[in-house]
Amino acid sequence: MAETTEFNVDCIEAEAVRLLGGPVSAARELGVDKYQTVQSWVKNGIPAKYCSRVELLTGIDRKLLRPTDWADYWPELAGPKGVPPVEAKAVA
Repeated sequence: MAETTEFNVDCIEAEAVRLLGGPVSAARELGVDKYQTVQSWVKNGIPAKYCSRVELLTGIDRKLLRPTDWADYWPELAGPKGVPPVEAKAVA
């Protein structure tokens, strides 16, 4: 079974940017033209199109990055019908 890492979700977007090495490094890693765009994610949230890559690079679950609409973008993460989805771990 894969090891689960816990993250503080007070500002999970800021944690993701930090783990990516800051806004400039994150922009470079994710193919974003302007580091200011990445900085705005801390306030506005990370766009869904980048969440899979952020998850891969940081270990932060996409469900934590998009807590209100993750199932709209990645329904396969919800699991089969009738089986409850696996919840992402977080530290409050």
